[in-house]
Parts: sequence; C-alpha cells; structure tokens
Amino acid sequence: MFSTKTIQKKLPLMFLAFAIVICGVLGTYAQFAMKREAQEEIHNALETFAQSKTDMLRNWFNRVRDDLIMLSSDPSVQDGLTALSREYTRLGSNAKLVLQQRYIEDNPFPTGEKHKYSQAETGDGYDQSHADLHTFFRTLVESSGYYDLFLVSQEGEVVYTMYKELDYATNLLTGDYQDSGLADAVRGALQSANAAVTFTAFEPYEPSAMAPAAFAAIPLFDRFGRRLGALALQLPSDKLSAALRTPESFGAEGRAFLVDSAGRLNSSFDNSDAFDTLDTLPQTDAVRAAMAGETKFFPKSASITDTPIAAQTRSIKVGGHRYGLVVEKEAALAYAGVNHTITVFVMLALGIAMASGGAGIYLARGFSTPLLQIRDTTQALAEGKFDSEIPSQDREDEFGLIAQAMEEFRLTLRDAKLAEDERERLSEEQARTVERLSGALKKLRDGDLSFSLDEPFAEAYDRLRLDFNKSVETLNHALAQVVESTESIRRGAVEISQASDDLSNRTENQAATLEETAAALDELTASVKSAAEGAQSVEAIVSEAKKEATQSGVVVKTAVEAMNAIEASSEQISQIIGVIDDIAFQTNLLALNAGVEAARAGESGKGFSVVASEVRALAQRSSEAAHEIKALISGSTHQVETGVELVGKAGEALESIVDRVSHISTLVSEIAAGATEQSAGLGEINIGVNQLDQVTQQNAAMVEEATAASHILQKDTSTLADLVAGFNLRKERGHDPDAENDEEAEDDEFETASDNQGTKPEIIHGSVVTIAPKPMSRPMATGTDDGGWQDF
Repeated sequence: MFSTKTIQKKLPLMFLAFAIVICGVLGTYAQFAMKREAQEEIHNALETFAQSKTDMLRNWFNRVRDDLIMLSSDPSVQDGLTALSREYTRLGSNAKLVLQQRYIEDNPFPTGEKHKYSQAETGDGYDQSHADLHTFFRTLVESSGYYDLFLVSQEGEVVYTMYKELDYATNLLTGDYQDSGLADAVRGALQSANAAVTFTAFEPYEPSAMAPAAFAAIPLFDRFGRRLGALALQLPSDKLSAALRTPESFGAEGRAFLVDSAGRLNSSFDNSDAFDTLDTLPQTDAVRAAMAGETKFFPKSASITDTPIAAQTRSIKVGGHRYGLVVEKEAALAYAGVNHTITVFVMLALGIAMASGGAGIYLARGFSTPLLQIRDTTQALAEGKFDSEIPSQDREDEFGLIAQAMEEFRLTLRDAKLAEDERERLSEEQARTVERLSGALKKLRDGDLSFSLDEPFAEAYDRLRLDFNKSVETLNHALAQVVESTESIRRGAVEISQASDDLSNRTENQAATLEETAAALDELTASVKSAAEGAQSVEAIVSEAKKEATQSGVVVKTAVEAMNAIEASSEQISQIIGVIDDIAFQTNLLALNAGVEAARAGESGKGFSVVASEVRALAQRSSEAAHEIKALISGSTHQVETGVELVGKAGEALESIVDRVSHISTLVSEIAAGATEQSAGLGEINIGVNQLDQVTQQNAAMVEEATAASHILQKDTSTLADLVAGFNLRKERGHDPDAENDEEAEDDEFETASDNQGTKPEIIHGSVVTIAPKPMSRPMATGTDDGGWQDF
C-alpha cells in the first residue's frame, strides 16, 4: 500500500514515522525510568510514614501499660480497692441493686454524665470510700482520654466504675457480662502471677451501647504481696484513629488504618460514612497483606473504596495481639509529578513529530514539484500537445538534464506531427471529392435531375465537377418535354375523380349523421321517460318525509314538556337540600355549645365533650354533603334549561323542514308531469328521423356507382404520370419570373389534391418544378339543378 503513494506523501510520512519511533522509544524508556524512581520515592515516604504510625501506636499502648503499672503501685488505690471491697461485701446479696439504685437510677445527672456524681447521701462507708477515689480517677481518665476505669475485687465483683454504666456492681466471672472483653481482661489479670498487663482486642461492648472497645487490666497487690483484685481501663478506638490520621497531602482517599487477622477495621476514619469500626473491609491486595502480617509495598492498587492508590502495609504486635497497619495515598497525588513530566514529554514529542512532518513536506515539495511538472509535460506530449515548452531546463541538477532531453524530444515530435498533418490534409481532399461524386451519381441513379455540384472541388479535381453538371443539365431538358405532354390529360382525370369522391363523402357523412341523430333521439326518449318515473318516486319519498317530520315535531314538544317537569322537580329538591343545610348548621351550633358546657364541667364533662365533638363533625359533614348535592342540582338545572332551549330550537327547525318539504313535493309533481309530455313528443320526432335515414342510404348507393367509374378514368391517367414521376426536373432558365411563381403555386395546389388521391406528386426543391394537375376550385355539378341538396 505504501508503494502506491507519491513521493510528495512518502517523504513526510517517512520523516514523521522516524520522529514518532525515536520519540516513542525515548518516551517509553523515560516513562519507565521516571515511574520506577517515583515508585521508590513513594515507597520510602509511605514506609517512613508507616514506621512513624507504628511507633505512635506502640507508644500509646506503652503509655496505657505505664498508667496501669503506676496506678497499681499507688497505695491509695490499693487501700481504696480494699475499702470498697469490704463495704461491697457488707451490702450483701443486694449490693448490685443498692449501688445501681444510688449511682445510676437516683443519680441526678443524665446518662453520659453519671460520672459527675461523686457521693450518694447515705453516709455509709462505701459512699465515703467512693468519694475519696472518684475525684482522682475522674481527673486521670479525662486527662488521659480513657473511656472508663474499673476496680474489681478478687471475687470478680465490679466494686467501682467511673461512668456508672450497666456493668457497675456486677460479677464479671459469673454475671451477665462474663463473656465480654472486660471480663476477659480481668480474668487474665486475676490469673496473672505477677503485675503483668492483659490487653483484649476491640469488640462491641454491650454496656457502652455496643460501641467498639478494648480493655487493659492489671492485678493489684497490697504491700505484703496479697492479691486484692484488678484495675482495668476501657480503651476507645478514637484515640487509635487520631493517632493514624493522615495529612492532606495524602488526598481525600488517603488514609491509615488497623486491620485484625479477621479483616475487620480496628480504627475509624474522619468524615467518612463508608466503614465503621469493626466492619469487615473489602479484600483488597493491601488488606489481605495486612491480615497476613506482611510488610509489603503496592505501587498501584485499589483502595477499600475502589479508588486508585499507592499502599504500604506493616505488621504491629501490641498487647499480645497482632494487627496489620495499612497506609494508602491517592495515586493521582502520589504520581502527580511524574504524570506532569510525562505530559510535558508527550507534548514535546508531538512538537518534534510535527516539526519533522513539516520538514518532510518541505523536502517533498522540493523533489515532487519538478517531477510533477515533467509528468504533466509528458502527459501533454502523449495527448499530442507539442506547443508547451518543457519547464525547469535552466536547473543544473538531474531534473534540469531530464528537462533538456524532454525539450529535444518535444521538438522532434512536433516536426513529425506537422508532416503527418499535411499528408492527412491531402488524403482528406481526395476522399471528399470521391464522396461527393459518389453521392451525385447515386441521386442521378435515383432519377433526381435537379441536383448539381455547386461547391468547387480541389483545383486538381474541379474539372470532374463541371463535366458532371453539364451531363445532368442535358438529360433534364429532354425529360421536361415529356412531362409537359402528360400534364393536361392528368389534370382532367383528377378533376372528375375529385368531384365524384367529394359527392360520395358528403352523402356518406349525411347518412351517418342521420343515423347518429336517430340513436341520440332513442337515448333521449329513454332518459326522459326514466326521469319521469324517477320524479314520481321522489314525489312519494318527499310525501313520506313530510309525514315523518310532522310526527317528529310532536315528539319534540313532548320532550320539552318532560324537561320542564324535570326542572321543576330540581327546584323542589334544591329547597329540600337548603332545609337540610340549615338543620346541619343548627346542629353544629348546638354541638359547639355542648362542647363549651362540657369544657366548663371539667373532668365530669369529658365524655359529653367527646360526643359533642362527634356530633359537630357529623353535622359539618352533613352540611358539606348538602352543599355538594346543591351544587350538583344547580348544575343539573342549568343543563336541563339548556336542553329545553335546544329542543325548542329543534322543534322550530322541524316545522321549517315540514314547510319546505311540502313545497318540494309540489315542484316534483310538476316536474313529473312535464317529463311525461316531453317523452311523448320525442317519440314522434324519432319516427320521422328514421324515415329520412332510409332515403339517404339509397342515395349513397347510387353515388358509389358514379365514383367507381371516375376512379377507373383516374387510374389510367395516373399510370402515364407515374412513368415520368421518378425524375426531379430542374426549372428551365429564361422563363418569366411571374409565370414561374404562378406555376409553383399551381403545383403546390396540385400536390395537395394528389396526396388525397394516393398519387405521387413531385415537390419543389429550390429551383425544381413539380409537374402535377391543378385541382378544381369547387366540386363539379352533374346538372343545373341539385335537387335541393346543400353542401355540408
């Protein structure tokens, strides 16, 4: 396909293809290199960010451990747990009910603020010990961001909580929350041989409205090493989420989050409703790697919201639990710099390709322009055009040498063409001379003596033309004498034949006309008779229509009277509806007054007030229904009035129709009588025309016999004329012009008459005279009296 294109197209395409290949190779290499460098840079940045978040999480968990160790070694806490446990035991089996009644149900603060209540007003030992510890614990929890703090006895009784939720004063080993995360943490602390901290994973916690919560617990020992119980902290997930917050440079879809081995989210996102804490996340590549505890970089992957991102995962082990940390950054922001560089490079490559294409076009024009000129000149030479000079002869390159050689070739072809044209001219003159002589001889063979070769031949052949014209002139003079001798005989025979034919044609036309007249009168008589019968039928139909119209008028009057009765009934119904409306109005007033009296009566009138309200509502609905019925009756009355008016107008129209139908009936009767009279008169006329037709047919037969005799005479004279009719004779020179004009006019008239008789008249061509008989000015009469016949 490329070989079929011209050099003017090939060169730009070659330059453009070369530029595209070079730019494509360089661009591909640069793109891979820049992307690899960008991926390494993003990998390092995400790895650094993930390491910093890992350190923050570990520090946070270490801080929780330090706080628990500090609290467990505080003597006031140890003493407080001892006092609370003792007082809790004194309350006996009702301790749960008593304490929840004091600090939850009787707490003057609303839910969510129960921790502001420091001491109940019973004055027993539990309340005093509670007050001594509560202020200290409240300050610690609020400043450290913990959700709650618990003191649990050796028996598993929750003797103290700061926020006083439903887990307060319950047993974590045997009670309702023995399977909770708090119970697991406390159970681990109570079973620990030393002061080790037990952590639990985030799970929904029922007393905190199923909010996700993790717990950390530590055993408490007195100064003698005896186990007193356990101290526990409830850890909220928002602290983890705050520690994992990403900067704005990560984009709207950039985030860092924790995943447990089950693929659940163990943190939360800011301003996001897509996932909540402990929701199972989509199984993306990064989430699967985090679940498996792998440290892996994903240069381009899909986020949990199906957005292109770059991601880094790390494994974190805190509190005896392993988590996966996932750090995501929007791919559009991560690769913004390299994408911009690639875009600039592509634009630069396009510019280079366009410049290369322009250079190719310029060079192609330099090569193709002289080649196209040589092609056009060569094509002109092939078409026999030798007058145009070959361009580009002044060039000093190969194109100039080709142009000079083409110019010499053009001059050679031009000289050869001139010689060939001269030979063709002489050959054409000889051929024209032979052709014209051949045509003249053919006319002479066909008997045309009026033809002469007036246009001169070539000088070498003109003598032949003169000898031919002289021979034709001599032959024409001899035949002219023969033609003049037959003219008088032929003319007389033609006049007789023409007169007979004229009479025969007129007789036949008269007979045909009478026959057509008779037929037309028959049809007219039948039509008039049919019209008379139709008029009688119409008269009967009109009489019936008049009768039916009269009956319809009576029906219309009856309908008007019925509709008037309907209108009167509608008025009576309207009056009755008005009375119903008044009754409903009065009932409504009575119900309203009854309601007012019931309200005054207070509690004893409440029942009556309800009944009055129902009566008033019923009266209101009755009033509305009455208004609707009244509106419908009013509309119906208006429509009945309109119907009465329309039916009245219909009655008037029917009366007018009856009068007009009566008038039409009278006119149709008169038309039927006149048609009957016309039918009788046309019958008499038809009889006379038929008799006249028979007489005309007899006359036509006699005229045919006379015409046959005249045709025999004409045939004999025509045979003589045909002998000389095959020659076109030239007009004799030296005659009088006026006589010649008269003779031409007579010949024209004779030509028309001869055409009518089927003869072969001769036509005047230029100076040629046609010899033909002259027709009569009118038909010849056979006697002085024509018997009263006229020419049609």
